[in-house]
Amino acid sequence: MQVTRINPHQTLIYHNLDVHGVQLFRNARKTKEADKVISAVIVGFGRYGFEMAKALCWFCQIQGYKFKLTVFDSDENAEKRFRSDCPGLFKDNPGEEKLDITVHCNIDIKTDDFIKKIKTITDATYIFVSLGTDDINLSTSVKLRSVCAATEYAGDGHKPVIETVIYDQNITSLMSQKWEEGRIFEETGLHN
Repeated sequence: MQVTRINPHQTLIYHNLDVHGVQLFRNARKTKEADKVISAVIVGFGRYGFEMAKALCWFCQIQGYKFKLTVFDSDENAEKRFRSDCPGLFKDNPGEEKLDITVHCNIDIKTDDFIKKIKTITDATYIFVSLGTDDINLSTSVKLRSVCAATEYAGDGHKPVIETVIYDQNITSLMSQKWEEGRIFEETGLHN
């Protein structure tokens, strides 16, 4: 008998990056600098958000690209947890290159403070939402879509891709249908 331990959070994140990760580089923001910018925003720093943050820090370190990460969470100790579990990402010694990571702790997504902080990230290229329940994830994603539509983005100006964790298979299957004039005609995978 062979026993394999499966981490469902890590599996989802790695599968997503394996299948769709090239989009992070295609959507990188062209700026006046030589490097293109991948600016990821994670809303919710639970199991999925934490795994995504770790994976992105590794996945996006490619020559010719600059990686920035911004995290939002209601836990006042979110940054301490991240620093404790991933001390190598926060190189505090002078002269060492440091990843551009910002963790906003104790942020309630239902407040204007959250919206104001999101609007200041004018180089965002990717937003990952994982707040615990489908209702909160979907409503937050819709709110973020509205905020992004009204935000002027730097460089080439394109809007960030928003991905959301959905737990209910019925919602996932409904959202993974392509719609045309009210009819489902092709199954193509989860849509932005």
